[in-house]
Parts: sequence; C-alpha cells; structure tokens
Amino acid sequence: TISNRHINDVCRTLAHEMVHFKQDLNHELDGEDPGATGSPQENEANAQAAVIMRKWGKMNPNLFNQQAVE
Repeated sequence: TISNRHINDVCRTLAHEMVHFKQDLNHELDGEDPGATGSPQENEANAQAAVIMRKWGKMNPNLFNQQAVE
C-alpha cells in the first residue's frame, strides 16, 4: 500500500524490488532464505536502492517538498 507514504519512500521500495527482480533473473535468489534480514541479497537490494534514490533525489529535489500520498 502507498497510503500515508512519501513518494520518495514508494520509489525507494520500487527500486529495492527491482534489484530483487534482477537478482531473480540472475538466479541469485536461490539458496536458504535469501529474503532474510542481513542476507547478501537483501543487503544488496538495500544498498542499490539507496544509490538509486540518492541519484533520483539529486535529479528531483522538489519531490522532498511534497506531502505523503493520501
């Protein structure tokens, strides 16, 4: 759900899940509980999403002034 979330938070979640999509295409989600907190796959998704959002924020600084999605 996107209710009561800032657009940048929604975009960060999307970026995180797109990293998992790429991992799945590369068969990197095989193995024991790849979605567990602290797993290499989850850490990569968090790190890559942070980089993507840092670049996105620099390109779209006006988004930080918007209210949460109702």
